[in-house]
Amino acid sequence: MAKQNAKADEPKTADQYFNDFLKSSGFTPDTDEGQEDLSQYEEEQTTSFPPYWKAGLGKGFVAKIVDLDARDPDFLRYVLEASGPVDCFNGPTDNAVAVKVQKGELFTTGVYRGAALHKYMGLEDPITLVCVGTREVKGRPNDMWVFKILTSKRDHATMAERTAIEAQNNKTGALSDVVKHAFDLAHTAKDAKVAVKAALNAPAARS
Repeated sequence: MAKQNAKADEPKTADQYFNDFLKSSGFTPDTDEGQEDLSQYEEEQTTSFPPYWKAGLGKGFVAKIVDLDARDPDFLRYVLEASGPVDCFNGPTDNAVAVKVQKGELFTTGVYRGAALHKYMGLEDPITLVCVGTREVKGRPNDMWVFKILTSKRDHATMAERTAIEAQNNKTGALSDVVKHAFDLAHTAKDAKVAVKAALNAPAARS
């Protein structure tokens, strides 16, 4: 009897939770005549807690920047779609577990002063980013990571167009002005967290 109770207490898998919900909702091909077969549905990715990538000398990735999360000024994150295997981590920083993200899967990375990734959102092709060194920054305790970033030829032309548009103070359409400004501050301000909070909490940003 104890064995049965122990088994009942085991956590369910994601598929079990999903199937239990379908049964309780009644939304299944068995109970709804004429309802299309759910087995033909395709599962979509979520961005809840994807694995995260950390910079390190010689480390990198090939990926598309697909989203950003600026809801928490203390925890700005980019969301990327891998175009090939990427070495990432799950769990808290002090107890992280190494994982390998595969092509087509999502992962996140924090804000690095040497890589303003929001500028590469919406490109046709993935970018290639590699951490190639460090650079001392006056007035800051830690060295800044230096990255080499490559784009395809057509995206290089797109980036040139964006730079020209930004020089004329026009919107690029890739990001709202408020969020773009916040991410610029995250890469450039001496006290990034304070600057980003001020930018996102300004009256104009909330209206």
